[in-house]
Amino acid sequence: MKFSPLTGGEMQGGVLSLKELKQIIKMKYNKYLLFLFTVALLASCKKPTLFEKVSSSYSGVTFNNEVVENDSINPLDKLNIYNGGGVGIGDFNNDGLQDIFLVGNQVPCRLYLNKGNMKFDDVTKEAGVGGLGGWGRGWQLWT
Repeated sequence: MKFSPLTGGEMQGGVLSLKELKQIIKMKYNKYLLFLFTVALLASCKKPTLFEKVSSSYSGVTFNNEVVENDSINPLDKLNIYNGGGVGIGDFNNDGLQDIFLVGNQVPCRLYLNKGNMKFDDVTKEAGVGGLGGWGRGWQLWT
């Protein structure tokens, strides 16, 4: 005695009926269709990005606010040790392009002048704004 995979009942003569065969084909077709629809839906969900990554070798911005912990500089003694120093964006040389000022905690501050097309020049030494070696905690730009 053989049983039908669809109805669970006994098959007539051990052969699927035409109706049962059509149902099996329809179920397999629907599974493939559902799979293809899911893949297409997920592929279409990719949103356009607002930002794109620019390498430091291209931009010229190589600032790294590295913090080295020791017995007196650590999260227990300086609660906000990893909050960073600050970032300032403004047109410092009045050329119409937004320049970048980055505040360092244990490293010197950096001033990068925008040359256009996402390329920047480090003019920290020329401008004399590297800092005095203290712990930088922020900054404010008045325009």
